[in-house]
Amino acid sequence: EARVLLVRADARLDRIQFARIPTDEPWCRDHGPTFLIRQGALRPNRLVVDWDFNAWGGKYAPWDRDNAVPEAIAQNRSVPRHRPRICAEGGAIEVNGAGDLLTTIGCLDASSRNQGHTRKSLDEALRSTLGVERIHWLRGDLIGDDTDGHIDQLARFIDPQTILTSRPHPDDANASAFACLRDQLTRLRDRNRRPFRLVEVPLPRRVERQGERLPACYANFIFVNGAVLVPTFDCREDSVALNRFRSFLPTREIVPVDASRLIEGLGALHCLTQQEPANGPSPVH
Repeated sequence: EARVLLVRADARLDRIQFARIPTDEPWCRDHGPTFLIRQGALRPNRLVVDWDFNAWGGKYAPWDRDNAVPEAIAQNRSVPRHRPRICAEGGAIEVNGAGDLLTTIGCLDASSRNQGHTRKSLDEALRSTLGVERIHWLRGDLIGDDTDGHIDQLARFIDPQTILTSRPHPDDANASAFACLRDQLTRLRDRNRRPFRLVEVPLPRRVERQGERLPACYANFIFVNGAVLVPTFDCREDSVALNRFRSFLPTREIVPVDASRLIEGLGALHCLTQQEPANGPSPVH
């Protein structure tokens, strides 16, 4: 079935590998592994980080097959595996490749995910595992998001010095929360104690399913080679957001992908994917 869809989209099947790994959920960003590259090694040296996964704080049982996905991928790719023994869904962490990590208190520092850990022990685990230097703990949430505040719905790096976030319409119920988030982001400092550059895209006014608001946002984009895939939701804010991405990232092709059905599962493009870097040094994205 996947092959039929790929052929219909003129995909290069000779560049695609399939691996059959059973899962409970489709959201590979969260249950999938984080790949690391050891810089300066005599030969390419990759590592899979196998975070614990408990379905966003025990919300959707069962999750045992999801929790086994990183090990299966490590075996499939013949890559060694490291287990930090903390819950850190991929959508809950955002790095810039220059020593900074963004995350939210409502996810990692929650008893439903990491009971028995302190903020200090979580900091130590993230630093030792990912090689980051500064961990920026934020407060924020998006109406309709069932993850307790995943950072990939709130604030994303588009380069080491620039953070993208959303600006809701003033009468949007999300307006107050994002104003608070912007205030937190303006106070962050990089390794040189400089503030980050903040850029904003609109937040879709309201995308609904059976009267309930869905967590539609353009921050759930993904970087691919030479391009950025941006979710769209068949709403009036789409064109404004796409033009903003083109102005922020002029050297990349901006590719809209209709996520108006995908968001009914409460996630979008970033949630659905998890990148595997090539061997050797690579750019941030």
